[in-house]
Amino acid sequence: MKESIKVCNRCDLSFPLGDFYNQSNTKDGKGNYCKKCKSEYQKEQTKMLKEKNLSMYLLRESCYAAFERGKPTYKRKGYENVRCSFDNARSLLEALWNDETFRNEWIAQTDVYVANNNIYKYRPTLDRINPELGYEKGNIRMLPQYINVSRDKAVC
Repeated sequence: MKESIKVCNRCDLSFPLGDFYNQSNTKDGKGNYCKKCKSEYQKEQTKMLKEKNLSMYLLRESCYAAFERGKPTYKRKGYENVRCSFDNARSLLEALWNDETFRNEWIAQTDVYVANNNIYKYRPTLDRINPELGYEKGNIRMLPQYINVSRDKAVC
């Protein structure tokens, strides 16, 4: 039996359907870009977002990671009972970005991160104020990475 072929909308080359990612909202159930082009496209989009608004990019990445850590299936030590009260990572991102105080602190820490040549310890991160609670409104603050991972947060 002959495998179906599809043309990539980006490179205009033909590939077997297995060379396309699944995408439920298309007629054939496959994306419009081959896997290689999709990867290149995502890298370009990430680069563009970083250049356009690094603060927003870093917060978006942090929100998606926090949302994953808040899922019941997440098993990494220290996050076993952590939950996220937001419906999705995008709503968490929007809530934090729309909080002017939080956003200004995040942007200021991003500036420190950039001024220090993107040394990871200066990167802004999401911290749960009360570690016993999850990622929920009123329990999230911005901390630089080196403070967030320290055992003694009493300095804050």
